[in-house]
Amino acid sequence: MDNNIRTKSCQRCGKVFGYNGFGHLYCDSCKEHDTRDFQKVKNYVYEHPGASAMEVSDITGVEMKYITGYLREGRLEIPEGSIIFIKCEICKKDIRYGRLCPECADSLNKAMKEEMNFDEGQVGERPKMNGK
Repeated sequence: MDNNIRTKSCQRCGKVFGYNGFGHLYCDSCKEHDTRDFQKVKNYVYEHPGASAMEVSDITGVEMKYITGYLREGRLEIPEGSIIFIKCEICKKDIRYGRLCPECADSLNKAMKEEMNFDEGQVGERPKMNGK
C-alpha cells in the first residue's frame, strides 16, 4: 500500500475514502459526478456567455455552491462584460474567478515572506531522482 494514502471524508457525500494528497477531497464516485457537473456548466456558459450563475444552476441542475466553487478554484471564469462577479475574499472587490484579487494576493505573499523572514535565496532546487 502507498504510504502517501490517507483516509479522508468526501466533501460531497461524507463517505470515507483513500486520499493521495492531490486534487479535490472527493471519493471516486463524487469525482465522476463533479466532472459531469463541471462539463455541463462549462458547456452552458460557453454557449450562453451572459448567463448568470443562477440561470446556469437552474438550467443545468448543478447547485450554486458547486458553480461558485468552480469559480473560486479558477476552473471557470465569469466572462468579460458581465455585470455580476464574485468578490475577493479580503477586500471584497469584484473578480472574475479565484479567491483573491491580484493586489490582495501580492500583499498576502509579501506579508507571508516578511513574517517568515524569507527571501528568494532560500528557495532550493529539488534534485532529479530516477529520471523524474
